[in-house]
Amino acid sequence: MKYRFSLDFLQTLNTFRNTPNMYACANQLGISQGAVSLRLKQVQEQLPHPLFEIHGRKKVLTAYAEALCREFHENFSHLSTAIERIDVEFSDPNKTILRVGARKELFPWALRKMAPHAALRLIELSSEETVESVLTGKIDIGITHLRPHVLHVQSRKLFTSGTRFAVHERWLKGRLLSSDLIHDPVFLRQTPCLSYGEEDRLLTKWLLHSGISRSKLSVRVTCEDWQVLGGLVADGHGFCILPDTFAVEQPGIKYLDIPESAIPGRTFHLLFQKHLAKSPVVRKVLRACARNPNRS
Repeated sequence: MKYRFSLDFLQTLNTFRNTPNMYACANQLGISQGAVSLRLKQVQEQLPHPLFEIHGRKKVLTAYAEALCREFHENFSHLSTAIERIDVEFSDPNKTILRVGARKELFPWALRKMAPHAALRLIELSSEETVESVLTGKIDIGITHLRPHVLHVQSRKLFTSGTRFAVHERWLKGRLLSSDLIHDPVFLRQTPCLSYGEEDRLLTKWLLHSGISRSKLSVRVTCEDWQVLGGLVADGHGFCILPDTFAVEQPGIKYLDIPESAIPGRTFHLLFQKHLAKSPVVRKVLRACARNPNRS
């Protein structure tokens, strides 16, 4: 059986569920109580199970109606997301706000490259969440090193990230931060280590390249937030292997680029649903990002 309901009828049922009585429901919808009753009656006539039951002197929804309302609410959310996505495609570029998802350390890059050309709503997401949010239309643009292999999502290469050894000058004790020094087991043991999480992909690759066991390090802090780790380096708490997409410009911090032969870079892409390529504001952002597609 096919059911045909207008959005007004479904909204009325959902509002009835979330208001204490018929009067409140009508008041919220801006219609009369009689119009509410008529809409609910017309919905009931198309459905095979009762929507209402009487508890005392009050009409309430049945479990069947509650299940319908939950389903309606979920689909209304999808519809709202779809409308926002289509709005981006057809709106005035000067009035459009792009929803951009990425890891927090990529926000400075997005602001530097994209903000001059579009209004942005930055949403902090993991790499996996960024891909999922692009696929489902919860964001307009994602910035991530992951690329989904689906037909309705396009990608544009942005840049390849590098890696830097960062340490406060207090630990150098007058020495020059050099390749020889950051390979020195004594220096690495004596300088506190700041690790990105328990596993720290960048640190692990560096230690493997240097032939040093993690157990030989003095791991002072473990934290999954590059901003926090960068701040700790700035405060003189130790050394950290940082992606060059994250920059802390503070007096006293010394950086040394790590060659890709030691830690291969990650290539980041801008992801968006295919139909948004028609959007003037997205095209504008794509052109801006394409001007400097290499390093961050």
